[in-house]
Amino acid sequence: MRRENFKSLNTLLVLLCFLTACSGGCAQGTNIGLLMKGNLMILPSTGAASKPRVATAAEKQAWKQQSSMVSATSPDGKYRAEKVEGEGIGPSFQIVNASNGNVVLGSDVIENLSGQAMGETVFDGWFPDSRHFAAITHSHISSQENYTRCVINVASKRVVRFNGWLAPSLNTAIVPDKEDLAEDQITHDYPSNTYSSGDLRWFAVTMPPRPATYRFAQVPRKLLTLNGNPFSITGAVLDREGHSFTESVDHLSFVEFSPDGEWALCHGQAEHLVSMSSGQVQKLPGTQARFLSTAAESVAKAPVPSSAPKPVMMDSQLKRQLTTLMEDIGTCCEPILLQGEMPDTELIHFGIYQNALRHHDRLQGFNMNEGTYVRLSSEYVSQSVKQYFDKTITHQPFEDWEFRNGYYVGDAMSFEQLGPSEVRNLELMDLGDGLFALDADVNVGLWDEPIWLETRATLRKVVENKKGRFVVVEYVKR
Repeated sequence: MRRENFKSLNTLLVLLCFLTACSGGCAQGTNIGLLMKGNLMILPSTGAASKPRVATAAEKQAWKQQSSMVSATSPDGKYRAEKVEGEGIGPSFQIVNASNGNVVLGSDVIENLSGQAMGETVFDGWFPDSRHFAAITHSHISSQENYTRCVINVASKRVVRFNGWLAPSLNTAIVPDKEDLAEDQITHDYPSNTYSSGDLRWFAVTMPPRPATYRFAQVPRKLLTLNGNPFSITGAVLDREGHSFTESVDHLSFVEFSPDGEWALCHGQAEHLVSMSSGQVQKLPGTQARFLSTAAESVAKAPVPSSAPKPVMMDSQLKRQLTTLMEDIGTCCEPILLQGEMPDTELIHFGIYQNALRHHDRLQGFNMNEGTYVRLSSEYVSQSVKQYFDKTITHQPFEDWEFRNGYYVGDAMSFEQLGPSEVRNLELMDLGDGLFALDADVNVGLWDEPIWLETRATLRKVVENKKGRFVVVEYVKR
């Protein structure tokens, strides 16, 4: 075997160990395609029992059909990003009405919002609500590289708090440790083609159920690390001169997520794979990497239920009760975190936010260190968890919430814009054995636009003091 081929295979085997150690492999039905010296290699999703292999003809066809290009047209087809000559020395873009070509947001406005004075302004994709898009600016003087990244609302023409890359599943994101307009500076050593780490630190985060309530200080997060050192998106990914920044619109995406949001690929001068659960980053071999979905095969192999669930007619009282239940878990829970064994920290999170949503008078406000904080008795948290999940929890600090003297203490800004999620299309089905499936569409809309997420809560009916109620066994996306 030639030395370079042995080295590539060894790197792939190390990568496979990395995948297995992080979470047992990529999402079921999602493989990673790696283009190496013109050959397409496949890293399967089945874990340690598999070895990297050469792609099949079908996988090669899928590679050709799938694209990692940023889409210039918004998901609803209403808007389109177009390249123009910018006010600075580099290219820029504008947002136009896709049907008539009228300018909706000019390049001068975008450059002003994104802090661009000179250099390139790059369109970096639409968000699922079709009302927000990301912009990156780049300029340099000698070896000093300057970057900004922000997310802009088309309607309000304002920069919003969230400024990272959001997974299509809406459950995870890669963000810097700064909100609104994130600026970074790095030093580019041209002889060695290496970069300084920059000022920003980058994190894999779990998003709140409603992205409009995003605050960096309040989300669960893991620092991105490569070989134990902080991984800089700025240096490793954003700097692709002569590759992407010459095209302000038509370019490869900088960050690509697996369908379930558990993994991300950072496409730069090298390819990197990010575990969104641990923050660990692995440099990939080859010149291109891409997630290849085999969802169709997975669906075909799915077992067929032996008997269909039976629809349950709901009277007005039961419908109100279940609507409130879905509003509360839809607002205060993240579906992927409430399946199987529910960790106490997620149940505590629910208990705190459910009290803030429905019993705001239980929160005691106070000032400390020039900030506004709230405390909530752990008894109220236990009551909410018991009522909704019929579980007993062990109280403990988590995320940015302290637990002391029987109270949870946290930043009052955690509940900014908190309100019940809109719920529609409720359907209740009897699964047998005392279990029920409650299907509903829950609005997890970004900011001012609705995004309907199809969810299912598996419920169990319990009777206490001759009164029946439903408790949640599992809450997932359908």
